[in-house]
Amino acid sequence: MTRRIIQFGTSRFLQAHVDLFVHQARLSGQSIGPITVVKTTSGHDRAGRIAALKRGRPFPIYVRGIENGRVIDETIEVASVDQAFDAQQEWPAVVRCFASEADIAVSNVSDRGYDSPDKDAGHDFSSLTPPHSFPAKLLVLLLARFRESGRPLLFLPTELVSSNGRRLAEVVAKLAVASCQPDAFRAWLAQSVRFVDTLVDRIVSEPIEPVGAVAEPYALWAIRRGGFREPFRHAAVRLVDDLEPVERLKIHILNLGPCLPIDGEKRAARAARACGRSSICPPSPTSSPRSMPRRSCPVSCSKGWAPRQSATSPRRSSGFAIRFWSIGSPTLPRTMRPSSGIASLPSWIGFASSIPVFPRRA
Repeated sequence: MTRRIIQFGTSRFLQAHVDLFVHQARLSGQSIGPITVVKTTSGHDRAGRIAALKRGRPFPIYVRGIENGRVIDETIEVASVDQAFDAQQEWPAVVRCFASEADIAVSNVSDRGYDSPDKDAGHDFSSLTPPHSFPAKLLVLLLARFRESGRPLLFLPTELVSSNGRRLAEVVAKLAVASCQPDAFRAWLAQSVRFVDTLVDRIVSEPIEPVGAVAEPYALWAIRRGGFREPFRHAAVRLVDDLEPVERLKIHILNLGPCLPIDGEKRAARAARACGRSSICPPSPTSSPRSMPRRSCPVSCSKGWAPRQSATSPRRSSGFAIRFWSIGSPTLPRTMRPSSGIASLPSWIGFASSIPVFPRRA
């Protein structure tokens, strides 16, 4: 028995996350997969990747980093993907797979992937030509599934959008109304298609051509529990009652550096102007802060300027540090440069713990 997954997206992240997890679950004897990968966008930018996936051969995932104090350096040949289609060129095959073969759907589309332009409502949803937007494509596929068998479907979106399952369900339902789909279909959509909120996390630091990736050991797929069976068992897959605490940790703490409080920035700027320095001193790629002279300065900056403290006043925190790097900066440590734009928990905890705070006089 198999439970085929249809995956919308060809990203390196999905290869090192969903595809890898399913591969490991299958090795443990679980009835999950295989996976059909669908390239949903037009253009030839990922033609080589989809061509490699079409061959159905294992692809490498290098897992490198530190986990529980141990150095991890292993290569896993992922063999969970056995089909791949280009939606623009092989739309009938995509429709057939979604309508009659898939039990679970996964998506990881672009940042604007949930956008549905007004012209979507005027699309001929019975034609063999795929519509432009992802929600409209999904509506065509759901209509085909409804007509073919009407089997239930579990949909697990992995886009970094708050309440992603509910958001996507709402977009598709509104498009069904705007395009005047029958009441029977809309009732089936509401009752039989389960769009589930999820939150994912994994740093994928480098690509492997034509398919494969380098990733850190830490990984998470948090799925909001409710009304469906667990897709499969895996150490990184967690069913939770509430995603909000997980999301708050990821967004508020893991992105601490690029999201400094305005009050802290203002205080830092005033202190920096007092000593004639810029409030933000980006680290030099060719020099180490420890190799540069230490001087008296009201703020702590990345070029070695030491904070000035009063001998009689204890050091107190008046805001967050100003020493930070932007995500993706070439001076940011490699393991903290995620392809998805959001770093993982272990990297940011280590980073945040090294950040000083500037002093305030009593």
